[in-house]
Amino acid sequence: MRKIVLQFTVLLVISLIALHDAQAQCTYFTKVVPGSLGDFTLGIKSDGTLWAWGHNAYGQLGDGTTTNRNAPVQIGSATHWISVSAGLEFSLGVSNDGKLWAWGRNNFGQLGDGTTTNRNTPVQIGSATNWASVSAGTGHALGIKSDGSLWTWGYNFNGQLGDGTNTNQPVPTQIGSATNWVSVSAGAFHSMGITADNKLWSWGYNGDGQLGDMSTHDHAEPAIVTVIATVTKWVSVSAGGNHSLAITDNGKLWAWGANNYGQLGDGSFFTRTQPRQITAITNWASVSAGASHSLATTADGKLMAWGRNHIGQLGDGTSTDRIAPIQIGSGTNWTSVSAGAAHTIGSTADGKIWTWGYNFYGQLGDGTTLTKLTPTQVGGAPGFTGLATTGSAATMEQGQYNIYSNGCAVIASVKNNNPSLTRITGSTTAKVWVETIQPIQFVKRHYEITPVANAATATGKVTLYFTDAEFDAFNTQVPAPALLLPVSTDAPATITARIANLRIEKRSGISNDGTGLPASYAGTPVTIDPADADIVWNGTASRWEVSVDVTGFSGFFAGTSTVTLPLTWLAVTGSINSQQQAIINWKVQEQEVAAYHLQRSADGNTYSTVGSVKSKGDGENNYSFTDANRMSGTTYYRILQTDIDGKRSYSRVILLQGDGSRAALAAVYPNPVTDAATLSVGNHLLHTQASLLNGEGKLLQQISIQHNSQTIYLGALQSGVYLLKFQDGAVIRLVKQ
Repeated sequence: MRKIVLQFTVLLVISLIALHDAQAQCTYFTKVVPGSLGDFTLGIKSDGTLWAWGHNAYGQLGDGTTTNRNAPVQIGSATHWISVSAGLEFSLGVSNDGKLWAWGRNNFGQLGDGTTTNRNTPVQIGSATNWASVSAGTGHALGIKSDGSLWTWGYNFNGQLGDGTNTNQPVPTQIGSATNWVSVSAGAFHSMGITADNKLWSWGYNGDGQLGDMSTHDHAEPAIVTVIATVTKWVSVSAGGNHSLAITDNGKLWAWGANNYGQLGDGSFFTRTQPRQITAITNWASVSAGASHSLATTADGKLMAWGRNHIGQLGDGTSTDRIAPIQIGSGTNWTSVSAGAAHTIGSTADGKIWTWGYNFYGQLGDGTTLTKLTPTQVGGAPGFTGLATTGSAATMEQGQYNIYSNGCAVIASVKNNNPSLTRITGSTTAKVWVETIQPIQFVKRHYEITPVANAATATGKVTLYFTDAEFDAFNTQVPAPALLLPVSTDAPATITARIANLRIEKRSGISNDGTGLPASYAGTPVTIDPADADIVWNGTASRWEVSVDVTGFSGFFAGTSTVTLPLTWLAVTGSINSQQQAIINWKVQEQEVAAYHLQRSADGNTYSTVGSVKSKGDGENNYSFTDANRMSGTTYYRILQTDIDGKRSYSRVILLQGDGSRAALAAVYPNPVTDAATLSVGNHLLHTQASLLNGEGKLLQQISIQHNSQTIYLGALQSGVYLLKFQDGAVIRLVKQ
């Protein structure tokens, strides 16, 4: 018996180890940053864990030692990391609860803990829980809080903190009172930042013109970079050793500052004190400035490099400096790149990490200390096993490229390499549903992708996945669709023809009932015709991959160009006339609808039908119904829709306040709110705006009030307490679940 138990225990342990290894191989690095002026590297994996490797003399890796590491080591066991930045010999990080952490060298107070004591493990800085992003330089640090305020600390001899002095600051200090900072970048001794109005700011050391103000004078406070006639909007910036790089919203690349190794990429060695456009390319997606070399990616996935190359940091297989951008390799799937002091880190769309350049301290992470002149893969690619099952969801910090997965099963992929200020960033959730019964109008696998910030305006490239069987189930309906979707067993000519049929329908917002079905989205549907080259069969993974550029998120449905999606409630509003009668208006996209039945309730639970309206026929139609009953007090309305085949669906519930004594009231139903809610107001608030505020009183959005009863959407907000403030001074406390 003991032998049997022992064998079972050994087998159980082996099984658990195998399971752990299988799960571990599905994680991948979503963010990897080399010390922009140092010789170590930090990375965050898709499971939120923190990893580090390379030089560690001051504890900058955070593993509790000062031992160099030539391969990635996990730092602690926390799975809450969302952002990191590596400086010369110190590190900064932000966790998903908004806390700021620091470790490594602290001789100038660059850790921000009020001391000059080195730390070899992450320590929390202060008690604030609203940090959004950080950037580490040689000995100074920059950070932005979620309220848009700018904070700096550390070394300040050249005014790089921007506080108007040359005095070091051992704790984070707010710079000015502005709350519109969206990104910052710390260079060797200078700093750059962009505000929400797309203006570019610079401060600190300017001996090589790296501030871009047409001078070589230092500035101890942020100043707007010289305006160029052809530049309207700055969207990203990277501060290097003594040069700066930036991209504008039209996809152009600009450079200025030191150029002794050709790091500006303008074909010369001349220093530039003003931004200068680099090449005629207009699809630059990301850029990174190292100590004396520069890297960038383009929207079509190419990797470009230029500048100093004495130790292979450009990755072109030589040690020859380049004074203009050259493409590295022939790959077109690069998603991000970061330049260190003399080494470089890049990632590709298959989840692989590549490193090259100087490796004396093991900063390439390949298990050696040998310099590499070309990109070398670190670790393996994620070991995904297939597509996620229905109901799967994953929430991650969206980087330049994310593979959303539920364990080892893939949900979707999202790329933000569109040079736009509103490109998708921050906390984003991807969901997938697979219907048991094949819907008539769309493929049974459908998606929802929702960023917390700027859900209505964010841009990105979404890749959705489907199986042969799912496309075939759509094709073999009875009656069959007029146009069919491709399957891998079709003849090549047939595949080409059917690829041209495929369309993606996008429905803005969040599913209001959790089903993810088209009718559960309030947003107007938009049909997207994917580029045929972006619909591919991946034979290795046995799946179709459909990629589309989108503006606004989040429901996605695959179908063909002639298929009409089911009834969609485009708008449902309510108002009250002078006779205190309710007027219900609705707009729908309909197909084979028989009638609409207006229902009324005094308590929101028990409804009775008060009238019916016949359908006008297929297509987009508007309807209106006036309830002959004189309202008194609170009344709830909804619309029951019936198809010609007997199927039914309901509109959202709207709430109206009757009689003059209650005309000044405002209400939100339901409260707490999950995704969407009904806002009901008196006539005196019509055509005004309500202000949605967070718990700290910061304005999040203005809500235009056009009807006595209308829908407001809070699905993109995090859980918590919010305030809705009206023009008459009334305030409603909202709870977002």
